[in-house]
Amino acid sequence: MKNNTKLQTEISCNLFNFLKEHLYNFYPGKIIKEATENCYALKASFYLLIWQMAGIKPKFLTDLIQQHNSKMDQSATIPFNILEETLKKLIHTFTTVLFTKLNYPEIFASPATIPPHKTQNRLQFCINLACLHLYLSNNYHAINYTKFAEDIKLRPKRFKISSKAVSYDKNQQYLSINMDNHFNIQLDFNIPKTLFMEKYNIPSLKNSLFHFNEWFERVFPLYSRQFTTTIDKTKVSNYLKYQFRQHFITHLKELLPTTHEFAEPNDLQEWRYETFKQVNYHLHTCTDPKCSYLTPIETPKGKEKEKDTDQETDTKLQLQHNTSTLMKHIFEESYRIYPKRDNESRNEPYLDQTI
Repeated sequence: MKNNTKLQTEISCNLFNFLKEHLYNFYPGKIIKEATENCYALKASFYLLIWQMAGIKPKFLTDLIQQHNSKMDQSATIPFNILEETLKKLIHTFTTVLFTKLNYPEIFASPATIPPHKTQNRLQFCINLACLHLYLSNNYHAINYTKFAEDIKLRPKRFKISSKAVSYDKNQQYLSINMDNHFNIQLDFNIPKTLFMEKYNIPSLKNSLFHFNEWFERVFPLYSRQFTTTIDKTKVSNYLKYQFRQHFITHLKELLPTTHEFAEPNDLQEWRYETFKQVNYHLHTCTDPKCSYLTPIETPKGKEKEKDTDQETDTKLQLQHNTSTLMKHIFEESYRIYPKRDNESRNEPYLDQTI
């Protein structure tokens, strides 16, 4: 049962999604129509809900009936009582399997119950599905809302990012963003290979900023619905920008050669060019935790992913390359390998370290 964490047939998925549409905001006993002098108040009930759902005549239901009545005229209208009884049996069979043979807490916590609903609505859907099963089993009774919520442990779905390089040096934006209903983000990069290979500088993603902003404005309302408290839109945006850039950098680093030697410069401009290139190469490729150029820098402790918390953060020590020291060392080494000519003057290049 623990391993059965997915719905395995097309009809079960169709029925699950159909029920999700009708159960996420359904409250048994809620007054639908106020009482009048001649009529009692009309209240929401599972009997009325099933009657309404059968009246919609969902395609998966009519297809199922026609498949099991092949001799019936396919153009004939299916009687309502057959639609209703078949839907009841289908829901009862499905919920019985769900609650007895499948890992329903994991299914409920999975992307299957995600958007476009809030966590509260997702929980209401899960409870209603359990109550609907009890109703069709002639064993209806109240469910402990709090305990049920603790058992299934609903949790917001976080962004999951993957990426690939789809083209190189095309005259278009560097990034295209695609996302499915489960917040799985696919980044397609147009890598500026020629520009990067000049000095190993990481190009800006500024030419894709409009595309990002347009995409984010559509996505954020769907994403934020999952949370019971308001989340910081700017923090989520900055988190995604940072992660997207990290993926971009990863693809650029894949272009780096195995080694890079300082080429002999013909003039001062070429010497500066080679110095910056050598510095960038080291910064991109160094993985030695004991690198002599690493120095501890006090930085705020990062928050886990894009969580909706505004708590103050402590500081921690983080190792970063001291670019001034690295630049000075490369300058001295290049001077030793390629001594200054008699008619040549050299000054150590300045590397702007501001963000």
